[in-house]
Amino acid sequence: MNQINETDVITQELQARSSLRLGRKFEMQTPPTTKKFHILTSSCDEGVIRNGGRRGTSLAPEAILNSFKGLIAPAGEYHFLQSELCPSNDTFDLAQEKSYKSWMSMIPELQTAHNSFVHLGGGHDHIYPLLRALDSLKSRLTIFNVDAHTDTRTDKWAHSGTPFRQFANTAKNPFTLYQYGAHPYSNVSANFTPLGKGQMKMFWRDSTTIELTTSFKKYFEDCDIAVFSLDADALDGSDMEAVSAVNPDGFTKREIRPMFDAFKLCSAPLKIFGIYEYNPLFDNLSQKGQRYLASLIYHLFF
Repeated sequence: MNQINETDVITQELQARSSLRLGRKFEMQTPPTTKKFHILTSSCDEGVIRNGGRRGTSLAPEAILNSFKGLIAPAGEYHFLQSELCPSNDTFDLAQEKSYKSWMSMIPELQTAHNSFVHLGGGHDHIYPLLRALDSLKSRLTIFNVDAHTDTRTDKWAHSGTPFRQFANTAKNPFTLYQYGAHPYSNVSANFTPLGKGQMKMFWRDSTTIELTTSFKKYFEDCDIAVFSLDADALDGSDMEAVSAVNPDGFTKREIRPMFDAFKLCSAPLKIFGIYEYNPLFDNLSQKGQRYLASLIYHLFF
């Protein structure tokens, strides 16, 4: 009898512990006035495959969110909205168009929320529909891309390596694209041909140093919309091995943090943080890459 009672107590305690985690905040039905956090997912990985990458990034949003939901929930009244923009079984063209229409339908909310949004890919191609929708706002847009690659390829077919050039060719309004952490040996020369619209400023990995948060803030000044795009392969392979192209000389987590904090603290009315190219199939048993990315989302919201 004592053994049975002890088992019941343990079960109850574990259930109580579970109720303290962020996962419950996704399930709650709360009044409209309660603070809302938005997480949007794009699970299709066709863009990565078209770029010669390894299949599996379609699983990234669910994997990252699983770790995020297991974190302890801070006190307060809030809940999470989670929406899938394009499922993993969509073809590339359908995923791009469906994602664009979904973002466009959210424009009124984006304009009035004065809040941060998180976008989880999938491949980096999913940032293109997002940028197309933001361009319709006719606001000053700054994109801070932390990446080993510029993703401005001139290929005739679209894929995860072309989104910023695609956007530059279709944008109606000026924008600034900061490329932070690219390697010369990971980018062909055609990547640096002039963009159709907007200006691209390069900060090579070889020339970057750890800066104070106050230094990074200058990149987000004088903009109405700030987009921080983190391609997981920008991280050093010792911290992030779960990508198609493991980075032998990427940013450490200590180097990423000042950039991220500057983005979090910037005064732009609309901020969107995107995570792309993580591939959970190649993470190790500790899920260290997945857990690190989940922690970034936590630090953005709280």
